[in-house]
Amino acid sequence: MGYHSKSCQSGLVVTIRCIECGTRKSFTNTSGRIIGGTPAARREFPWQVSLQVKNRHICGGSIVTSYWIVTAAHCGERFRSAFYWRVHAGEVLLSSMYPIFGHKVQKFIWHDMYDTQTKDYDIALMKLLTPFTISDKIRPICLPNYEQIFPTDSESWVTGWGDAEERGTLSEILRKVKVPLINSEDCRSKYFPALLPRMICAGYQQGGFDACQGDSGGPLAIQQNSIWWLVGSTSWGYGCGRENKPGVYMKIASVRRWIYLQMKLRKGPFSHAPPPATSSLILA
Repeated sequence: MGYHSKSCQSGLVVTIRCIECGTRKSFTNTSGRIIGGTPAARREFPWQVSLQVKNRHICGGSIVTSYWIVTAAHCGERFRSAFYWRVHAGEVLLSSMYPIFGHKVQKFIWHDMYDTQTKDYDIALMKLLTPFTISDKIRPICLPNYEQIFPTDSESWVTGWGDAEERGTLSEILRKVKVPLINSEDCRSKYFPALLPRMICAGYQQGGFDACQGDSGGPLAIQQNSIWWLVGSTSWGYGCGRENKPGVYMKIASVRRWIYLQMKLRKGPFSHAPPPATSSLILA
């Protein structure tokens, strides 16, 4: 198990990944958007999951180990008990996800500082009763390293089965959108005082490219140094794809320590939890 240290005697920084995360096969068809957008290919985002209740897609999530899913706390406001949920991975069509193949959830853990009004600390973990079998179509995404920097305007990818248009209906197929990260001050000017320190924004000033209702909890992912990182989790926004109203995401780096702590406390074998590598409000 690895731990963060404030000093390094050698003067060098070493990153160790004790599980293989953030890798996938290469894809060249990487354009489009969720709102009226382009379907994702199978295996293109192998960490994406559909979180379902009674065979109905409710939210998205991200695989971070074979046992653990990162999602949004607000997804559990109606269905708090782990008993209700099934987790589906490895498919892009909702119609291909049969209840018998859904993984049962052993624990649904909200952040204890989650605020239902402001959506601060909008983060939750699901621990599966049985693990996913890691393959080309089911793979974990990496959690950010300590103090890892993702510069403003970095290309990020948002995926999900959410509404194809504001107040629309769920998409049958997984869709994707490429959006740039937005400087916190610029985003705060659009959402003040709603934007809190644990939130980040991504999108375009002109709108048109965004997550929407049903995409909640899904990944905001960035490829850096050939590895895919879970930078954010889809949280909220004013409408979908509106001008000057970018999507708002839970900043994973700000709750990284909490995520590892929950996995450690409920780990069973250590292998269940990897060591850290050194204006209408619409819930997306």
